[in-house]
Amino acid sequence: MTCTAQRTIQLLLIDQLRRPVEASAFTLGAKMASLTSLTKLGVSLASRLLGELGRTQDEPARVDPLYFDQHRRWRDRLRELLKRPTFRSPFKRANVDLVPRILTAEQPGLRPVVNIGAGSLCEFLKEDRYRNAYERPRVDDVEVKPSANRELVDTLLFGEERSQYYFGSVSLGGTGCRFYGEYCMVLKRERSMDAKVFDRNSYDLLTPPLSLSEDRLGMVVALRGTWRDDITSMLTAKVAPELPEENRLTTPGQVSDLVSRDEDFAEVHLRGTFVTPRRAPS
Repeated sequence: MTCTAQRTIQLLLIDQLRRPVEASAFTLGAKMASLTSLTKLGVSLASRLLGELGRTQDEPARVDPLYFDQHRRWRDRLRELLKRPTFRSPFKRANVDLVPRILTAEQPGLRPVVNIGAGSLCEFLKEDRYRNAYERPRVDDVEVKPSANRELVDTLLFGEERSQYYFGSVSLGGTGCRFYGEYCMVLKRERSMDAKVFDRNSYDLLTPPLSLSEDRLGMVVALRGTWRDDITSMLTAKVAPELPEENRLTTPGQVSDLVSRDEDFAEVHLRGTFVTPRRAPS
C-alpha cells in the first residue's frame, strides 16, 4: 500500500475514533466491524484517488472529439453538435437558428478588423502600408520583431510561409480586441473573402489542453477554416453554448459580444498586407 493510501486510511480512522460514542451504543465487536469496514473504504477511496491522479498525469488531455474533429467541415460538426440535449429547449433552439441570420445580415455585418496602438498607427499612415513583425517595423524608434512564442505559433499555422501572413480578428459591429491596440481598423468585406479564420486566439496552442496534444498540427487543421465557406458555421458553434435558453430571444448585440469578447475572439489570417485607401488601386 502506498504512503498516500495509508495516510488516507489513518485520517479516516482518526476521525471515526474521535467521535463521542456511548458505551451502551457499541459493543467491542461492533466497533471492530465498523473499523474493518472503514479500513476497506479507506483503501477503496485511496485507490480511486491515486487512479485519478495517475490518469491526470499520464493520459493526454482530452477535448471534445466532435468539436475538434479535423476530418469534418465546420458545417457538419455544427449539425451534429446541435443534436445534443443542451440545445433542445425551445428558446435555445430558436436562438441558435437566429445566429446565422444575424451573422450574414448586411448590418452590422461581419468584418475583419485589426487593432493597433498609436505609434503603429502613425507609422501605418506614414507608409500607407501595414507591416507585420517579420518586416521589422520601427515603432517609436524601436525595432519590432516577432517573439519566440510568436514564431512558434506562426510555424504551426503557416509553416515556412509565416512571414507572409497578417493577423486580425472577426468583428460583428464591434471594435476588435483592445488588448492589441486602442485603435481599430475595419477592413473592407471583400478583403476577407480569401482569408483563413481560426476559431480562437492562436496563442491557445501554447497552453493546455491544446499544448498537450500529440498532434498539434491536427488541432490547427480542426480549428481552422476559410471566411468564404466556414465563418458562419464556425462562429455559430462558438457562440451557441452561451446563448440564452430560458424565455428570451437573443439580439445582434448579444451575438456581437459573444463573437468577440475581451481576448476570446476568432482570428483572421490574411495572406499579404493591406494599404490605406489612398494607395489602394482604383
